[in-house]
Amino acid sequence: MIRRLRRKLIGVVMLSLTVILIIVVGAINIVSYRQITAQADRVLDILQENQGKFPDKLPQPPQDDAGKPPYAGNHDFITEDTPFESRYFVVNVNTSGEISRLDTGHIASISAGDAKSYGEEVLQAGKTSGYCDSYRYRISDTDNGKQIIFLYRYSELHTVGSQLAASLAVAVAVLVAMFLLVALLSRRIVRPMEENMEKQKQFVTDASHELKTPLAIISANAEVLEMIEGKSEWTESIRNQIGRMSELVQNLVTLSRMEEENIHTVFTDFSLSDAVSETAEPFGTLAESKGLQIQTEIAGQITFCGDEKSIRQMISILLDNAVKYAVKDNEAEQKEKNADRRIFVSLSRQGNYAILAVSNAVEEMPEKPERLFDRFYRADESRTRESGGYGIGLAVARAAAEAHKGKITAEKESEHRIAFQVRLPLK
Repeated sequence: MIRRLRRKLIGVVMLSLTVILIIVVGAINIVSYRQITAQADRVLDILQENQGKFPDKLPQPPQDDAGKPPYAGNHDFITEDTPFESRYFVVNVNTSGEISRLDTGHIASISAGDAKSYGEEVLQAGKTSGYCDSYRYRISDTDNGKQIIFLYRYSELHTVGSQLAASLAVAVAVLVAMFLLVALLSRRIVRPMEENMEKQKQFVTDASHELKTPLAIISANAEVLEMIEGKSEWTESIRNQIGRMSELVQNLVTLSRMEEENIHTVFTDFSLSDAVSETAEPFGTLAESKGLQIQTEIAGQITFCGDEKSIRQMISILLDNAVKYAVKDNEAEQKEKNADRRIFVSLSRQGNYAILAVSNAVEEMPEKPERLFDRFYRADESRTRESGGYGIGLAVARAAAEAHKGKITAEKESEHRIAFQVRLPLK
């Protein structure tokens, strides 16, 4: 349990940090990309307004009190050097959709054939603006057709790409460092809880040993009374309560041992099909005595590797729970005469898993069925007292399933039926 807690702690911290880094890295790079795109669009605005050329006099950037541009090094503003820094070419298209004119005099690396190919490509794309390779382009309508302006932005895009790669590398390095740090500190963080759990386990162990002696004495005294006075409802009640207390003590010890991850358990191959059939058989008579009927559908030849005793105990707990809390005859009369009194038990193979399912009708469906596996949780206090439950059995069943790398769930099958399902991995 402590290891699982540490893993969950590390997982939550790493997931939270990953989300934060994704947001931060994404925001930084998105802002950078939008900035270079906005800068390119401002240059394209000027070129578009002047039929693919820079005007003789460019718009001046704002100036400070000293008469100097406050952002002289900021490329977000158009400066006198912009025409000399900008590399672009223009493609004109006539009203028939044919390329009529090419202007490649402002870029040396593009030939007339290359310019024509770029023009045809963006026309086929059907967009009015965007990126084509390393060029930011814009299509505008003219009196004679269309004009396409391509602005070279390789340096800016490469800078953004390098920034993205660097930020991702830093983020990965931070994640690795944080993982090592959290993994190192998690042991210290969970140590108080580990010590508390160890004390609880020791208390359960000590209490179980201390309770066994008085229970044995009470049982012996009850036998003496029966020998002297004969059996009575009082001695029978004493024996029933001794049985309940013994079962509770045993379940607490079992649960404590199952939750100890270092416990040495010998797993062997056994027939899971036979285990379910043999465990369910004795409950048939008990169910009939309470007006219930157990129906089984067990697939044969399912072999499982695990602790057979623990698995049989888990099956027994599920069946005992179904018999205890199923709708009985008297309850059926109160609700409806044809109330479902059947308990279904099934075992099947699904891929690499064995699926054990136990379902029964209930008078009232628990609001949160998953809470039934919590220690000492009882959905209905009055009914569980009548049935003799302590709310510990299903916790033992869950511990047994998890000890075998399995999973147990409780779900609402219908309005008045609850189904317990155990999913166990096969070889």
